[in-house]
Amino acid sequence: MKKHNESNKLNKIKELDEIDSAIIRVMGNDARNGPKTISDKFGISASTVRRRVANLVKRDLMRVIGVCNPAEVGYPVCAVMAFSVDNAFIDRFMEELASHEEVRWLSRTTGQYDAIALVYMPSFEELSEFIRKGMGTPKGLREMETFMCLEMKKGLHVPIFMTKD
Repeated sequence: MKKHNESNKLNKIKELDEIDSAIIRVMGNDARNGPKTISDKFGISASTVRRRVANLVKRDLMRVIGVCNPAEVGYPVCAVMAFSVDNAFIDRFMEELASHEEVRWLSRTTGQYDAIALVYMPSFEELSEFIRKGMGTPKGLREMETFMCLEMKKGLHVPIFMTKD
């Protein structure tokens, strides 16, 4: 049996020490927490916090971004879309679907569906239009099911994504 560290290296998991984990946790709850706030909370210098944040960003372990509540900024309709796709076309399907700005999150999955996407729209009419015409009929699509999000309990805020004026 392999040691935990060897297994992590094989799986390319990037380990974090306590300070990096704490910085991510504190900034994840509120990115306005600056180096001074974090340094006071954990008893380290503000310059250490700045250096570690820069390193976390450089290593692509963290991003400092603005988030919004889509419903409050004109995108109250949230839907989860699930897709069954012919395996021979899955890569092309994923690329094509990812190219639509309406698709905010997309993942290839295991289980009943091959891919799942999250979309936010200004109205049910625009969601319907996107499903019927906007996303087209990607090659390899066998089946699609759309689930409307009725009440968000967690993950209410998402990265700011508005591209239209």
